[in-house]
This record gives sequence, C-alpha cells and structure tokens, in this order.
Amino acid sequence: MKKILLFTLVLLTITPLLTLAQKKAITGIVTDAASNAPMPGVSVHIKGSNLGTSTNAKGIYTISAAATDELIISYTGYKP
Repeated sequence: MKKILLFTLVLLTITPLLTLAQKKAITGIVTDAASNAPMPGVSVHIKGSNLGTSTNAKGIYTISAAATDELIISYTGYKP
C-alpha cells in the first residue's frame, strides 16, 4: 500500500513539471517600428541555445520554444 501511495505522489509531482517543459510552435511577425514594414532575414533564436530561425520575405517566423524560453531578435543595424 505504501508503494502505491508513494508512486501516486511521485506521479502527481512530476506531471506538472513535464507540461511546463513542453515546447510549442511560436509564430510572429517582425516589423520596422518607424515604417511598420515587414523585415525579411531577421534572426530569431532562443536565448542560451543554438536553436534559431529567420523571418521569411513577409517578416514571419516560426520557432519551437518552451513557455519559459526567451527569444532574441536581431538584425544588422538594430539593437537586439
């Protein structure tokens, strides 16, 4: 009986942690602040990792990231 109770307790503790670690597809569009024009070729990567992507011709990007990940967006001539 104690083993079943312990197993249940461990399972209930681990399950929420697994859902936090799940990655989801994040999609966005990068535009110039002054002209509001889409910006192609902008680098988008996850801080602290080597995972990244770049925007397409319409300034749209999609990246797989966890809810706790921070995205770094950079482009030549602009501050990240």
